[in-house]
Amino acid sequence: MGDKHAVHMELVARLRKQAGDVKRLTAGLSESQLATPTVPGKWSLKELVCHFRRMEEIFGERFDRLLTQD
Repeated sequence: MGDKHAVHMELVARLRKQAGDVKRLTAGLSESQLATPTVPGKWSLKELVCHFRRMEEIFGERFDRLLTQD
């Protein structure tokens, strides 16, 4: 069971690092820059971050249960 827990903890660590990377990479960008898609027809950085936040809300509880179940 320890291996499963280690894999989950590694995933959580990766997600936390990615959150820090997003914050670092978007620091100093204006609202207009955040709201403008970098590729025509694709999501803007703001839309992507909002999507990530919503996915965290949906899947966060599931991750917690995975980490605490035997």
